[in-house]
Amino acid sequence: MEDKNTVIIGNKPFGAYKTYILSLISSGQLEKIKIMARGQKNIYKALSLAEVIKRMDGSIVPKVVTKSEEQEFEGIKRMITAIEVSFVKK
Repeated sequence: MEDKNTVIIGNKPFGAYKTYILSLISSGQLEKIKIMARGQKNIYKALSLAEVIKRMDGSIVPKVVTKSEEQEFEGIKRMITAIEVSFVKK
């Protein structure tokens, strides 16, 4: 189970994730925020979100880690691309 500072990107609109992450940043929890996403559409949304946050405050630097995860769909195992974005202050 993930904690409240881990945001897993899914089907919600971009603005919902942006609002939630900005509220975490304003509460002083920047170093604990982690964005996780799997699949092309969600990875794009996560990277766009990281870029928006970086542009809002130039002292915030996103750290992106890419990986592949094995997932099973309808009995077929596939490798799915995933990313994890964390933030640090300069």
